[in-house]
Amino acid sequence: MKKKLKLADFEKTFFYSDSHNDLALLEFVTNPVVVNGDKILLKKAQEKNWPTLNLK
Repeated sequence: MKKKLKLADFEKTFFYSDSHNDLALLEFVTNPVVVNGDKILLKKAQEKNWPTLNLK
């Protein structure tokens, strides 16, 4: 029988986003990363001290 995995089963979780629409997911994982973030998301990343990447 296969075990159903839950987020709590993982020691580290990563999520990459460019949009403030994903804030709920970014706040849920252990390692949020903002990539080419919109203005709102970049402000939140600065407040939370999240790493940011600008690949433009």
